[in-house]
Amino acid sequence: MPTQVFIQCGSANLTLGPLRGEYLEVSYSVDTVSIKGSLYIYHDRRQLAEFFQSIASNWKGWDGVKR
Repeated sequence: MPTQVFIQCGSANLTLGPLRGEYLEVSYSVDTVSIKGSLYIYHDRRQLAEFFQSIASNWKGWDGVKR
């Protein structure tokens, strides 16, 4: 069963979901404007944790080329 989240504030509406593979369907509408799209969901936890650890470790920068 697909899951969706609906958020409403005044005339603005945001819908998140369903998740289709690696993409999250998103729609937003307010008054006479509406948009729809798909967001890629990054889900490699190990690489994401390593990325943020690298940022935390090198917050002052580094010498030379970072590879």
